Amino acid sequence: MGLIDWLHLTSGFLFLVAALHKIYKRQAEHFFTRFLVSAWFFLTVFEQHFTVEFVRAMSNYVIMLIPLIEIISPISRKYWRGKR
Repeated sequence: MGLIDWLHLTSGFLFLVAALHKIYKRQAEHFFTRFLVSAWFFLTVFEQHFTVEFVRAMSNYVIMLIPLIEIISPISRKYWRGKR
């Protein structure tokens, strides 16, 4: 494993710890975004056949999903709470 793999492994572990902390605090949308990033970092470590271009492109999509999820989640939670 190269240096970038160790950095991704460390980042994945730290995001996983942050995700578990958020689920403990009952902040589901923040848990999901941190878990998503953690899973992406772990995937880039364990799937060595990904090209650098693919990882860069997918990382951009993952980064764009974070604010989108954190913006939409409170709105959808209010909507679904009103449906009950």
